[in-house]
Amino acid sequence: MWFDLTLEARDGSRHTMRYNPHTSEAEGLPLLVEPGVFAPAPRVAKDKPLGKSRAPRILKIQLGLSCNYACSYCNQAFQIADATVSKLVDVEHFLVQLDGWITDAPESIELWGGEPFLYWAKIKRLIPALGGALPCGMLLHYTNGSLLSREKLDFIAAHDICHHDLA
Repeated sequence: MWFDLTLEARDGSRHTMRYNPHTSEAEGLPLLVEPGVFAPAPRVAKDKPLGKSRAPRILKIQLGLSCNYACSYCNQAFQIADATVSKLVDVEHFLVQLDGWITDAPESIELWGGEPFLYWAKIKRLIPALGGALPCGMLLHYTNGSLLSREKLDFIAAHDICHHDLA
């Protein structure tokens, strides 16, 4: 199903486009930049990192890519099976290395998936450890909400986790 959309810019100019929410296809979008040659990107390697901050404002933790839904608009819906393999030992490795990666506590910590509640064992290990290692103002959990249970809701309340429904 296609929708015809009229977009209005801040200056009042209008542009028409078509959008299919089932396939995320768009037709008639204006090009935001002039085509041309872009400056080469710097080479990045293990011994020559790009220079990430050791004091991030937001720490985003991807627990895995698996999800219990297959939404057509999701940018992770078509991940290969090998990319979704996830083990509890990954959490232990992450926690051991954390002090070497981060020097200052972030303002917030976000847990991401796929669907993060598919990684319940990881969450139960990770959250209490992060609360002690990186006290911060807010823990966020992005979820489609379909796997919530009394146990999970009690855990969320006990650890003061905010959750955002994405479905």
